[in-house]
Amino acid sequence: MESIGKRISALRKDKGLSQEELAEALFVSRQTVSKWERGQSLPDADNITAMCAFLNVSADELLGCQKPCVQSEAVKPEAAQPQNTVSEKPAKMKLWLKILIISVVCFFALLGVMCTIVFVFALTVDDDPVILTRVVPMVCIMAAVIFAIVTGVVIALSRKGKNTRN
Repeated sequence: MESIGKRISALRKDKGLSQEELAEALFVSRQTVSKWERGQSLPDADNITAMCAFLNVSADELLGCQKPCVQSEAVKPEAAQPQNTVSEKPAKMKLWLKILIISVVCFFALLGVMCTIVFVFALTVDDDPVILTRVVPMVCIMAAVIFAIVTGVVIALSRKGKNTRN
């Protein structure tokens, strides 16, 4: 049975690396790598993990296990890989929720400003029925149009930001 030190040495040489290069990659000294290869000491679990990733080998191969670990059918190799991406569905839901909140806040803010303008205008004019029959509905329509425009702009900006990240 081959020692871990001999396997480290063989894997390092297969990759065309010097002891110094491997040591730099693992943030240890060259002397530490030399001790591992001569069997005078053993790497700790963190160094074994880092070495496996750097040398692109499994821990079984590095440690010299006779039989590779048998994975159950429930655990697929893809599932064992670390997942760096966030699930798309929750991210999209959060984005749409933010867009909805921003749009509703803008809608009510604009509606409030427009109603204030109509109220001030109504105070200056003596009980004119035109204000109630034409101006107030027009203000509501303008608020709805501005709401749609703001929502469209927010959606367009969110998509543009998403496309530039990829």
